[in-house]
Amino acid sequence: VDATYTGNNNASGVYTDGNAISPGVVPADEGVILSTGRVRDFTNSRGDANQSGSTSTDNNRGVDNDADLNALAGTTTYDGAILDVDFIPEGDTLTMQFVFASEEYPEYVDSIFNDVVAIWVNGELAEVTVAQDTVSIDNINELATENLYVDNTGSDFNTEMDGFTVTLTVSATVTPDEVNSIRIAIADAGDAQYDSNLLIAADSAQTALIAN
Repeated sequence: VDATYTGNNNASGVYTDGNAISPGVVPADEGVILSTGRVRDFTNSRGDANQSGSTSTDNNRGVDNDADLNALAGTTTYDGAILDVDFIPEGDTLTMQFVFASEEYPEYVDSIFNDVVAIWVNGELAEVTVAQDTVSIDNINELATENLYVDNTGSDFNTEMDGFTVTLTVSATVTPDEVNSIRIAIADAGDAQYDSNLLIAADSAQTALIAN
């Protein structure tokens, strides 16, 4: 019905040919990407995987100090990119698939730099069906949830991010045939340095077909 993006223009975009360019990383061949830096920095323009361990952009006009994101991260947040959508679902359960990737991995696990992703549906924090917790550096990593995390410090995958999650599914109850809302957000935590990215699989936001 309606959609609004809040954040730096360089921090949001649509990606294509993901399976060819970054196989094993992206949740689908096409989708939407939100970043705390510049979305174009998710991969290296020269085609070489992970050439830097500190890819970072401090975005002016990003969302800083959002109260809800602060509460989830446990500290002040910066460089937020937020997508708000109003929609009318056919069914009573919304699912969506995504990947969270970050340059904060692995050295800033269990530190104040707890970059975070949040998805609210009708004002309620949606459940990530695998992680069963907030998607953040401290909650999904090699130590806490080894089966959900992929290390890229050895540059095995074509992304500048040093680590990323497997494809995760979020699930939430919605009201059919009425206007519902979803807010999708990502932010740096603790400071505005070291980028994190959220990749949402195209056509995975469904209420008629449940994503596995």
